[in-house]
Amino acid sequence: MRCMIFATIFISCLLFASAATARVPDVREVQQAALNAHKLNDDQLDRWSSRARLANLVPQVTFGADFGFDDVESEDYRELLANTDDELLFKTLQSDSKTQRGQDWGFKVGLTWKPAGLIFDSAELSAARVERINAVHRTKLLEEVTHLFFEWRDAERQSQRAPHEDRERQITRSELAAARLDALTNGWFRHTLREGGEK
Repeated sequence: MRCMIFATIFISCLLFASAATARVPDVREVQQAALNAHKLNDDQLDRWSSRARLANLVPQVTFGADFGFDDVESEDYRELLANTDDELLFKTLQSDSKTQRGQDWGFKVGLTWKPAGLIFDSAELSAARVERINAVHRTKLLEEVTHLFFEWRDAERQSQRAPHEDRERQITRSELAAARLDALTNGWFRHTLREGGEK
């Protein structure tokens, strides 16, 4: 009987120790995972502006080609005026007809640089608009993730302390918040909890 009690206490201590050492991510880690999942990182937006300027170092290349046929027909008449006693006569001495055919090929290659774009490029305005839109999305996402994280953490604590009747509701609340966090972090949240030993 003593062995049974000792084994029960030992197993309970092991379970408590594993739960206490389980890795629960920090709210900042969850926020960063959500930003990564939604590609709302600040460094990405900075790269867009610099890439818009650096694109002006690369010349725009234009190619052109044309092909044409020429058919030229010409006729050459030499006429002579002959005077007889009663009338004036035209006499054709020689008539030449020539046809010339030709083909034209043309190629054109052009390089254009826009050095003024190194100072300011209109694509920077587009990047600024995207940056402003992303800042709004980023703020909303961070607010939602923060709220869900603390709701999940509160539900986890409440489920461990709650009486049996209320425990199911707290577990459901915890699982719902965890599922939403998992969706917002593209699976990172559950994966981190599993690595840390949480269920």
